Amino acid sequence: MDKMDRIDPSSAFPKQEGAYCPACGRYIGAYTTCPYCGTHIKERISVKALKIFSLVFSVVGVILLWWAAGRHMVPQIQAAEIDNRTNFAYVQMKGVVLRTPTYDEKNRTLSFQIDDGTGAVWVKAYGAQAEEIVKEGKVPAPGDTVEVEGTVRLKGDFVNLTVNLPEKLKIIKPKPIEIDIAEITDSLYGTVVKTVGIINYIRKYDNAMKIQLCSPNADACVESYFYYSRFPDLNPDEFERGDTLILVGMVSTYKNKLQLVPRSSEEMWHKKGEKPKRTLTIGK
Repeated sequence: MDKMDRIDPSSAFPKQEGAYCPACGRYIGAYTTCPYCGTHIKERISVKALKIFSLVFSVVGVILLWWAAGRHMVPQIQAAEIDNRTNFAYVQMKGVVLRTPTYDEKNRTLSFQIDDGTGAVWVKAYGAQAEEIVKEGKVPAPGDTVEVEGTVRLKGDFVNLTVNLPEKLKIIKPKPIEIDIAEITDSLYGTVVKTVGIINYIRKYDNAMKIQLCSPNADACVESYFYYSRFPDLNPDEFERGDTLILVGMVSTYKNKLQLVPRSSEEMWHKKGEKPKRTLTIGK
């Protein structure tokens, strides 16, 4: 029996370091001192230490997987690349808002259009997502650059991007260019500008107020529409011909006529004035 327990150190039989006595070659298991020859065995990694190491390694692995999932890049596409192959795909888009966003409170639907230079796409949010965007004041204004993630939906020629996570909607507000009304041309289409002018005329409609804003010498004019849904606190009766208006808006066109699309109530300043004695020519 003793011969069976003893292992010749010169033997080619594979030995496990720490499981056999390095002096006599007998199997000693978990002992730290050889029960046969009394040789002290150097400290070995305990089973408990191995369990702790395994647990730590598993936790670190889960954290790394979570980090890698969070760093997963959502593909960014352009409007011109959207076709049947991208239908229901989750993508990222970036573009400039060229129209005043609309929010239907009854149906809880938010809509606005972005243009990335290759085409235009409607961005839509519904239900709780739309309510959260409106509540947090994350509705973009005309001229804002928007970075958004969502699901592509195709229905015939109509394309929209549905926002699933409100936190994936990022708005980049531009710094307005200060210019005179006479300097506003169609070459500035989509650009946010700040200008000052005198109200030449006012048109009141059920859902909006239209004004024509002219330079002091009336050599140039531009029209602006103020929709009550976007400007709920606007009182059209407070505006009169001859008043001065400082306005930040996005340059646009409608039926080949220049327009200045107002952005928000916080970006317009109204000052009452006397009716001008000079005659302003409408349409210039």
